[in-house]
Amino acid sequence: GKFCPYKGFEDKGHCFSCSKTFLPELPKREFAKNSFKKSAPKFVPELKPASFIPSDLLRQSLKAYNRNNFVMFLIWLVGRDATMIAIRKYLIGTSKYWPNSTIFWQVGKDGVRSGKIIQYQIIPSEASYIGKDCKRNKNNKPPVRWVHKDRQFKDFILNQALFGQHLLDSDLSKPVAIVESEKTAVIASIYLPQ
Repeated sequence: GKFCPYKGFEDKGHCFSCSKTFLPELPKREFAKNSFKKSAPKFVPELKPASFIPSDLLRQSLKAYNRNNFVMFLIWLVGRDATMIAIRKYLIGTSKYWPNSTIFWQVGKDGVRSGKIIQYQIIPSEASYIGKDCKRNKNNKPPVRWVHKDRQFKDFILNQALFGQHLLDSDLSKPVAIVESEKTAVIASIYLPQ
């Protein structure tokens, strides 16, 4: 009962007593030299260089936080000082595209790739200790807008950067956490600064 044979074999199988597997010998196949078909060469698309947003647009968005629902929610959640540190660290902007909307800038080592515009709604929540929650407005079509589309840059080639990528070289001793959303990244960086 401690040996489980392969179908059609009595001495080949697995022994549960010694935890060894005894494999049957398979017949050898002979192949003619170079009998394998060569696969067609893989198509490699031509990579066009990424486009960039003028950094002046980023700087112009770093204001009007009293009209930014995400920033207002952060202030209620963690206070003004911690919120302002997070805003400066992550370069969080305010957009006029939708009322009270936020811009999460994607900044790579080589420049500003684009900005993701999201409109948040502050809603009552019994689950939250501050009595409020901040949820993305899913009624907007599309629910997310990009700065390069809003500004109608011609022939813009979006090559995204991770949100917060510009911070990677600032402290190489810290581990990097990758999360689903920009909102999560900002809030987690406040609660888990390590």
